[in-house]
Amino acid sequence: MNSITLEKWSDVVLPIPARYRAVITRDHKILFHETDMTPFINQDQRTFREDFMMYQFDGDNIISIVIKDMPFPPTHFDTFTDGTLLLASARCVRTDDWIQKNAGRYSLDGECLYKFVLGDGISAVAIDDEDTIWAGYYEEGVYGNYGWDEPIGSSGLVAFSSKGEVLFRPHLPMINELYYLNIQKANSIFAYYSLFSAIIHLDHFGRVQHSEIEEVMEVGPITIINESLITYDYHSKLLWSLKKQEGVYKKDKAFALKDQEGNDLYSEESAIRIRGNWLFVLNDSGIYRVELTMRMLEE
Repeated sequence: MNSITLEKWSDVVLPIPARYRAVITRDHKILFHETDMTPFINQDQRTFREDFMMYQFDGDNIISIVIKDMPFPPTHFDTFTDGTLLLASARCVRTDDWIQKNAGRYSLDGECLYKFVLGDGISAVAIDDEDTIWAGYYEEGVYGNYGWDEPIGSSGLVAFSSKGEVLFRPHLPMINELYYLNIQKANSIFAYYSLFSAIIHLDHFGRVQHSEIEEVMEVGPITIINESLITYDYHSKLLWSLKKQEGVYKKDKAFALKDQEGNDLYSEESAIRIRGNWLFVLNDSGIYRVELTMRMLEE
């Protein structure tokens, strides 16, 4: 069995709910909060006001950001190029006379710089190196719920300006919920749609490819290196390299993820993240990472 060795980046162990929610930023920091979101599910969104503590960790230091009186529960987050935070809620209510602003840009002092609408049913958000916000949507965000007869996320993926203005919706042959986004730069927008197990690669607002995965696998976080699709398969618990054959991706090589002592890193409580070509494992022993390269995958 091929394997890839990850270095131990930190001994810090995130609580299980926090590691599942954690996001890797473009500059490879970890952004997370530890708040249990369950009590907020049935709260009236018109009157919702709660304080939240966000944490940003860079391997050596951790900073805390107190956000007071937030008008929505932050389920998705990332950072802009100046370090300010994007915080967003997966749900967005619309009525005849009101639309919930379910996203905002916040300073590291906790000040809300501005709020805006990203729509209902958000499955993922990520910001590219030009401060374009990309939001992916699950089924209810694509087909409509919570009062949205014409949902913002009907295309499954939407690009917004840093102030929430819609810039772009890709026109794809078949749309369903988007599971994963990996965005490091504006010329490398990678998205995975569940329908037909399709991989989308956009360069800014132009489509580079729309290809299917012709394999039975539980696709996890993704990236593309040269012509190879890299994804973690939660079913086999292996990292896979897939090559394109006759227009579709097929399995090529599998890799176990190991620490420097040769121990398996994945367990049921682990969280796997990929941002750009960097792969992170957050588990009960700490935080591990490695930069994936084509040479590593071909050895």
